[in-house]
Amino acid sequence: MNFKIYYSRAGFGLVKDAKILKDALMFLGYDAEIIELPMAKHSFLGRITAAIASFSKIIGFLFFYRRLQRFFLGKPEHISIHLEKIFYGKLFLHRKQILIPNQEWFGSAFFELLKYIDNVWVKTRFAEGIFKEFRPAVDYIGFCSVIDSNVIYKKNGDHFFARVGMSHFRGAERLVDVWRTHPEWPLLKMVIDSSCRPANPPANVEYLNVFPRVEDYVALASSSLFHIYASEVEGFGHSIVEAMGYGAVVLVTDAPPMNEVADTDCALLIAATYSGQKLFSPRFLVNLSAIEDTVEAVMRMDEERIQQLIENARRRPDVLKERFYNNLAMTIKKL
Repeated sequence: MNFKIYYSRAGFGLVKDAKILKDALMFLGYDAEIIELPMAKHSFLGRITAAIASFSKIIGFLFFYRRLQRFFLGKPEHISIHLEKIFYGKLFLHRKQILIPNQEWFGSAFFELLKYIDNVWVKTRFAEGIFKEFRPAVDYIGFCSVIDSNVIYKKNGDHFFARVGMSHFRGAERLVDVWRTHPEWPLLKMVIDSSCRPANPPANVEYLNVFPRVEDYVALASSSLFHIYASEVEGFGHSIVEAMGYGAVVLVTDAPPMNEVADTDCALLIAATYSGQKLFSPRFLVNLSAIEDTVEAVMRMDEERIQQLIENARRRPDVLKERFYNNLAMTIKKL
């Protein structure tokens, strides 16, 4: 089999997803190629392609083409994988079409194209429950992150660390609000793009630019003992898994899929409540009082409990990777 992995760059997460998936497929003995596609609004070619797709949808051309394609057209050993969203033009290329969605970015424009997808592969059980309501052919494969196990930095427990990046759904405002009411708390170092920064941070919150070099980010993240992730939504949660792989004490939203990636054995969970939808995904806001209680509990934690969490956290990425590779291998055999 030959897999073509399609995605549009919207940040760092999808780049990681594509590489992780390609590596897994090649490890299992398959050919795989990553193809980055331009976002429609960012290029002339992309806008032309979108216009052609719109006309094709109106006349229903794909509906009849896909029925012919499944029996007569295209090489059966070539398989398209769409990451996060469905790329209309690529539905014409191969008989088999796979979608690996991120539910928080899956909008109504893609919903109507689900009928042209042969299988939906999901990264979490949470996503499995969502997409099984709309598409019967859903397989849970799990997912993993890339952790450099050779990176060893002495842990610094005099601050908390959070990675927000370019997302408006990582709970930055809530964290800053709580830290503002606790000037006695340690410094919160937050890696966050300027477009997402809450105004007027208190003296014990430091905003850091997104690092241009991965090595610089890893040096800071892996040397920080305490990580806090107040995500409202996640497709998978690379930052959370990477933090566990670095051997950090991780505080994370107690809501799916965040509490599926990190559970009570390897992290501390912050209570959260439902707060509406982000497209196909429910949103969850961490409770301010729960942030206070969890941070205070961490600062009172004895060394034995800290070491237990660190050891469990370090094992977690390997568990996720093994599960992902095994599930992926079994799922491909069903194609």
